[in-house]
Amino acid sequence: MKTTNVTLKIDADLARNARVMTARRGSSLSRLLADQLEALLRSEKAYEVAKRRALKRLEKGYELNWRSTQAATSFMTDKVCVDTNVLFYAHDSAAGENAGRPEKNCTRIVL
Repeated sequence: MKTTNVTLKIDADLARNARVMTARRGSSLSRLLADQLEALLRSEKAYEVAKRRALKRLEKGYELNWRSTQAATSFMTDKVCVDTNVLFYAHDSAAGENAGRPEKNCTRIVL
């Protein structure tokens, strides 16, 4: 593998502490930074691959065996966006002493 030099400007205390840490690990600051950059790039690549795969699945679609009604389709478009990070709270109206305290009278439901 061909290497190249990179110059960084970081806080002097940070550099000193990082050198001490890497020396304890039997490594170097250069190796630490190279390893971290490689891990970051692998993570970014894996994210992009997963994103492309998910978008292909969404384009293909899934048969849900759902029958639409006139009222339901009047506001729908040909593309649907799905948010997989949905969080619902079910409110307990009989909360009694916990009324007005959502952390006490709500049930967390993650879909």
